[in-house]
Amino acid sequence: MTIEHDEAGRKFVVRLEGGSGHLDYELLPDGVVEFHHTWVDPPIRNRCTAAELVRAGAAWARAAGLRVEPSCPYVRSWFGQHPEERDLLA
Repeated sequence: MTIEHDEAGRKFVVRLEGGSGHLDYELLPDGVVEFHHTWVDPPIRNRCTAAELVRAGAAWARAAGLRVEPSCPYVRSWFGQHPEERDLLA
């Protein structure tokens, strides 16, 4: 699965046969990124697509030295299931 970072659009995007998905974000003051919306088209939802989008966003935030504000319910849930990534939380 290849996930692209669309910096101009402030989102991570995946395109697969059957649909696409995205994780939208906003850069906030003080080195915080807010992940505020995740969407995956229904035909590709059972492929861990949303999880891979969040994983890519988290890796980018870590590499950029950003803290994460997970206002999207799915992203909050993902961090709840991945305690090894919780140090990123703002």
